[in-house]
Amino acid sequence: MAQPRWKDTDFPPRLRILFSQSPGGKLYAKDFCFSQWRKKSMQEIESLVKFVGVHSDQYENSARFRYEKHDEMQCFQDLVEPDDIAQGKLGNCWFLASCGAVAEQHPEMIKSLFVKMPDDDDGRCVIQLYNHYQKTWENVEIDDQIPVFKKMYMGIPVDTPLFARPDGRETWVMLLEKAMAKFHGGYAFLKGGYARHAMGCLTGAEISGWVQVQSNWWKEYEIDYSPRNDNKPEVYPKQRFKLSSSAKGGGKDSKEILKMLLVFLYKDYPITCGFSSHKKGDGIITGHSYSLLEIFPKSSRDLYFIKQQSEKFPDLKKTQLLKLRNPYAFGEWTGDWSDSDPKWNKYGDLKRHLEVKPANDGTFWIDFTEWAKRVAKIDICHYEGPN
Repeated sequence: MAQPRWKDTDFPPRLRILFSQSPGGKLYAKDFCFSQWRKKSMQEIESLVKFVGVHSDQYENSARFRYEKHDEMQCFQDLVEPDDIAQGKLGNCWFLASCGAVAEQHPEMIKSLFVKMPDDDDGRCVIQLYNHYQKTWENVEIDDQIPVFKKMYMGIPVDTPLFARPDGRETWVMLLEKAMAKFHGGYAFLKGGYARHAMGCLTGAEISGWVQVQSNWWKEYEIDYSPRNDNKPEVYPKQRFKLSSSAKGGGKDSKEILKMLLVFLYKDYPITCGFSSHKKGDGIITGHSYSLLEIFPKSSRDLYFIKQQSEKFPDLKKTQLLKLRNPYAFGEWTGDWSDSDPKWNKYGDLKRHLEVKPANDGTFWIDFTEWAKRVAKIDICHYEGPN
């Protein structure tokens, strides 16, 4: 007789881990982690959510995969990459954009976080995350019970994960998100945060952040990691970390920020950015975090390409493009250098050189000048890889 799959009694697969703390332990819809559902009744929320072990037969044979070739769910399949990530109904773009940034530059780092992976017989998973308050790595033990839709909702199929969604049958994003939720005291405490903090949790490396406080002027901000703000919760949900950020002295203009980005991306530092303003219809989401994956030109290969093309396209030497990814896995910039912009056709093989795909997959290129008009902040993880 098969043994029951392991379940985490400290962070149990129950609705309460999706709410912030309320007096007396009673759940109120106003405290739900997804703000757009806070006007629903508790009965409505209960009717929409269930927990399923994503490595169990129940999930592998679920309606979500009914028309796909049957195969086992796995933590990792093939490459670890930003395209594995799709944000769900939780305002944790700061975390998922950070996962995308680390996955782009250091995919092996993501895999190394998984001390133990769950399987069909045992839903137990152990993931290590770095506590910048205590300056130490912590093993976060979770089960693989993930909140999913109990029924069809606004076109979303039954058994679709409520929050981060997998790429096919790859589960690392969902499990890492759950470990991050437990690490912070509950899913509700992942709504809003600092991307540099998330990248620090994933790598243990030094982190920094810059905010454009006014047009063409940036100031560095640092997070207060005083141990007094580290509250290990005995009962979930209870917020563990009290994060705050304050400005340091000095500043940089946008040209200096560009030079810094060139250096940091050359060193393969994971970087994210967030936007404060946009023009209607340009595809940029205000207050949303994006992974900053690449800059062109950066490498000797890029410089050689420009040299070869400069006779036909002399103004290409003035081009500085940034490659971004939206963690929603859809929704892109629609201005100059967007996927379908005719401008690409004027520059020979540039589109092929940069591997631009005409698909609404959340990944796009944008000119630095346009980016600088809209961007609010950048978050940087000073991680170059294993020693």
